Amino acid sequence: MQVTRLKDGAFVLGFQVCHVIGDAAGVTQFIRAIAELARGEAHPSVSPVWERGIFKARDPPRVRHDVYPAYDPTSPSRTVLGDHDDVDDPMLSTPTEELVGQYLRFGRKEVVALRRHLDTAQPCTTFELLTAFLWKCRTAALGYRPWQRVRLVLRVDVRGNGRCKLDPPIPRGYYGNAVLRPMAEAGVEDLCSRPLGHAVGLVRKA
Repeated sequence: MQVTRLKDGAFVLGFQVCHVIGDAAGVTQFIRAIAELARGEAHPSVSPVWERGIFKARDPPRVRHDVYPAYDPTSPSRTVLGDHDDVDDPMLSTPTEELVGQYLRFGRKEVVALRRHLDTAQPCTTFELLTAFLWKCRTAALGYRPWQRVRLVLRVDVRGNGRCKLDPPIPRGYYGNAVLRPMAEAGVEDLCSRPLGHAVGLVRKA
């Protein structure tokens, strides 16, 4: 952290964050605590907690899912993360000036229309539905080869937000990184040719 005082009495606060140590919520809490102490408070309103032990591996460690090839150094199909081949990925090999950006707005009407493509017995959140739909459309639009595999990396905040159930829960005041990144993976032909519900299932599984 660096504080620069200006001639008019104002100051500029600069800081650098390592996401391994803290995330946005943790940094916000830290800055708020600094501000409270600067105002003369004896203690921050939320005491900092460092309980990284709640994320420790099982004893003994147990992996309950397959290792994603992109993370496996021994896998011959490391094509997205690590030693990837840019030529095989349209997103990485296409010049930026040839890419087209587009804002899409999804209201209630659009979400209802998308849900009609799902089995009535298939539960999913609006986030899962839209994420699966955009993943499927993006893959088709970029023109991947049918035999290629594509991956969708998500960001999940596992703090106590009412949706994520951790046991034990993350304590109030925890300022460390609580953002995980699950990943869904599929073959291009499989993802694009099968119904939307298949993509939704992959997102939910991740």
